[in-house]
Amino acid sequence: MDAASGAELRLLRTLGRLRFLRLLRVGRMAWTVGSVMQSVKDQLSSRMSNIQSPGLELRYGIVRIVFQLLLSNHIIACLWFLLGSEENPDSTWVEQMQLKSKPAEFQYTTSLYWAFSQLGVGQTEIEAVNLHERIFSIVISFLALINFSTMVSSMTSLLESLRKLKDEETEQFSLLRRYLASNSIDPDLSLRITSFLQHSFSLKKKATSKDGELPILGMLSKSLREELQLQRHLECLLLESEDYNTRRVLCKMATQLQHSVLALDDVVFSAQSMANSCFYVAEGNCSYEQQDLAPLMLCGTWAAEMCLWTPWIHTGHLVSKDISRLITLEVTSFCECISRDRGVWSLAANYAQRFVGELNEEGHWSDLSPEYLQAAYLHESVGSQNSVRRKTCLCAKRTFKKVLPS
Repeated sequence: MDAASGAELRLLRTLGRLRFLRLLRVGRMAWTVGSVMQSVKDQLSSRMSNIQSPGLELRYGIVRIVFQLLLSNHIIACLWFLLGSEENPDSTWVEQMQLKSKPAEFQYTTSLYWAFSQLGVGQTEIEAVNLHERIFSIVISFLALINFSTMVSSMTSLLESLRKLKDEETEQFSLLRRYLASNSIDPDLSLRITSFLQHSFSLKKKATSKDGELPILGMLSKSLREELQLQRHLECLLLESEDYNTRRVLCKMATQLQHSVLALDDVVFSAQSMANSCFYVAEGNCSYEQQDLAPLMLCGTWAAEMCLWTPWIHTGHLVSKDISRLITLEVTSFCECISRDRGVWSLAANYAQRFVGELNEEGHWSDLSPEYLQAAYLHESVGSQNSVRRKTCLCAKRTFKKVLPS
């Protein structure tokens, strides 16, 4: 009798240890769910940081919340079914519902229905049967109370922001149409004005756009602000330098670059006018027309670079043929940046002499570089417009590379 009592006691102790291990396993499951959800949230947040459109960012945020909700309930449903499928001295919810003989689709949808019911949006006849299932249900209910309320609050905030964003744009352009109609503005001019303002309005809304100025950036130190501007404008400068003095000159030059948006048929410069700035066509298309040359569409290249090295009068017209974004560098700003370092100034002066000498040897002058003209007309003769655009972007590297040392 004593031996039988001792065996029962050892068996009860063993069962107690097994139950404790199962409780630890349930806790590990809950921790795994939290880790997976946090990883997914971090990945989606990093994706959102690359989105520039405010409206698209808000829609992406709503989709992210819905995806998190579906993923979390999917994981909870799988863990709930796994817990009910394990062997247990007591009965389990799977046995109570007689799901073992049911198809996998029915088992999954039943578990998923229970998971959504924990959010308080529905009722279910599924109940926890044993201790482990009750502990798991309590943990999930507590997490659902916190996470679901947070998700609802976030989604409500995003939907309200999206509505305000649309209302602002709709109201502004409604007032614009009434203004143009009441003043009997020509329909063609009205269309040009509306198209330009739609593009400008979209640029203004982009807090992280290329032309956007964030108020928080005013807190940066002068050196960090210059480094930031240099990184922003590598598309047109396309030069990295390890020399400290040269890099400081480049950073200062980047802060002097000015951005502007042009409407259709806006004139950038005209022939026979004095050149005080050079222009980089960053986006859109601008047509360069010269008397004895065929028109060329510019994008991703500099025009009127010559004025940086010698007094220059424009030999042609540069006109915007689309809503375009230009980056402008004034001659006075360029000279001021170069003169800050004697070594860079000496290199620039020597290059200017060679540059003017090459211009004097040219049989034909233009506001575009000879290399660009040669490449453009060579590709045009083959009839490949796409090749012209690719070559145009390569020619943009030429501007400052010969002046500043690496």
